[in-house]
Amino acid sequence: MPITYDIEKDALYKRGFEKGFEIGFKQGLKQGYEQVLSALKCLKQGKTIKETAKLSGLSEDKVTQIKELISS
Repeated sequence: MPITYDIEKDALYKRGFEKGFEIGFKQGLKQGYEQVLSALKCLKQGKTIKETAKLSGLSEDKVTQIKELISS
């Protein structure tokens, strides 16, 4: 009788997956936070939306949204 093992039901696998997901999520938030801060600094220095998008790594649409939020 063959032994079958489902890795996705294993407790260690689940714990590792959850831990990896948590770490990835935190890194993604941190990177997004740093990009927004970079965009804010550029906009406060008077850079254009296109320059700010290029320097911060954000899209021009996101930079436009940020500019609208800080100017209101």
